[in-house]
Amino acid sequence: MRPFARACSWSSALLSACVALVATGDASANGRFPTAQFFALGEGTARDRIAITTTYGVIVSRDGGAQWNWICEDALGFTGEYDPVTAITDSGALIVTLPAGASISRGDWCDFAPIPEALTAQSVDVTVRGDRVALTQQLAAGGAQLLTSDDDGASFRPAWTSSNYFIDTIDYSPTNSSRLYATGQNRLSYPWILRSEDGGDSLAPTTMSPLSMTLSTYIAAVDSLDDRRLLLRGFAGDGSSFLARSDDGGATVRTLVTSAGAMVGAAATPGFDTLWAMASGEAERLQRSDDGGRTFRPLATTVRARSLRFRRGVLFATASDQQAGYSFGCSSDGGESFRPMLAIEDLRGPEACGERSTVRTRCSALWPTVRAQLLAIARPPAPPRARCAEGAWDAGASDAGASDASTSDADLPATDATVIDATVTSDVSAQDDAPDATSPSRDGARDAASDSAAAPSLRAGGGCQCSAMTTTPRTSLAGIAAALAFIWGFRRRTTRRTSGIFSDQA
Repeated sequence: MRPFARACSWSSALLSACVALVATGDASANGRFPTAQFFALGEGTARDRIAITTTYGVIVSRDGGAQWNWICEDALGFTGEYDPVTAITDSGALIVTLPAGASISRGDWCDFAPIPEALTAQSVDVTVRGDRVALTQQLAAGGAQLLTSDDDGASFRPAWTSSNYFIDTIDYSPTNSSRLYATGQNRLSYPWILRSEDGGDSLAPTTMSPLSMTLSTYIAAVDSLDDRRLLLRGFAGDGSSFLARSDDGGATVRTLVTSAGAMVGAAATPGFDTLWAMASGEAERLQRSDDGGRTFRPLATTVRARSLRFRRGVLFATASDQQAGYSFGCSSDGGESFRPMLAIEDLRGPEACGERSTVRTRCSALWPTVRAQLLAIARPPAPPRARCAEGAWDAGASDAGASDASTSDADLPATDATVIDATVTSDVSAQDDAPDATSPSRDGARDAASDSAAAPSLRAGGGCQCSAMTTTPRTSLAGIAAALAFIWGFRRRTTRRTSGIFSDQA
């Protein structure tokens, strides 16, 4: 639930937008406005652990939000304009995607080590389920691969590989660790939903037709009561977006609510009876549906929430310090109001780590300057900080991702079912879109766009920061085919998942 704003997509239109952005200086010196984007919440014995991806590093708490510490990018294993996706395993390990590989930290999150099996490619998304971890990567030659771990991230091995797809988001079923969902695009940039029934060794499209009128689709949630239910955020070529759901494992999809701008956040209660949706426009309000998505109503809060996640009666969200006065908050009344959990004034540097740790040695010298620049941001006063007691709202709901109840597979559709709103069939051959290679079987998965306001640069480096929202409508098949060699060879940079630009539920 995770990962998204994907920077520099395949289309030449996006490439032109990226060039124009850099030319105007908006992305020079990596000067994106300091913003909290998407976040991961721990489960099980690690449920007090939180990791928030920002445009200036990762902010972490190991005590449920009582204290917050900053981790610089260099300690994580990268520099430059890239927003990592994070995941927290049940044992408390923090996994971070990187432009070249991925890193992992255990214990106090003060030392990060590269994952050896992931060093050769850019990681895009990561998902965890108990001791099982799946990592999706973009291959330099085009296509994607999955790496999977059955030992809490201690070791990984190659699983599914395909030259026909780029994978944007992945998510395990909360109740069946052999089932994994993915969204991505084929070589013609058409979006698809894919599903694995063997933990990631193979992935197959859930339909014979790609989703129509859509450039990108991202998983926002997989239901913990019935893992055939999916919550999805989709983005069209005209900049509009929508929230959709599937109740049959991705075979059919129906739109619930639309937005003229980017759908930056979405969340759901177990059973999908209550849903939340948040779009990026300044006039947009957080919306909630109490009837499974048939109707939505704006909520009382004026906070323009970004990435969203619901857990045991509490709705968590990232927010804009400039607008709300804080970066991360929680709601115990279904999103009607939020309590700040993290404001800039609360943020500590790397001093919680030992003097010889990676975080302390690589981040200490940077922290005074970063802190001064953060405190210089104009923002309203933050209300007193507080935490939300879980179970205070919708107390009977179980946690998404925490249930071990089994789910019947008998009613799952065959993979040749037709998507309700799919209209492009004759232009795409099912043979061309089938995965072309899988690994041997075995026994048994964002992102807020940067604010346009000028702000002090917090990092050195460059690179375009283009969201998939900015693409122009899909061109004809002939036009795509003519540019296919360039488009597929162009290596995209990831800035994410899920529910945010963009995150989701991690």
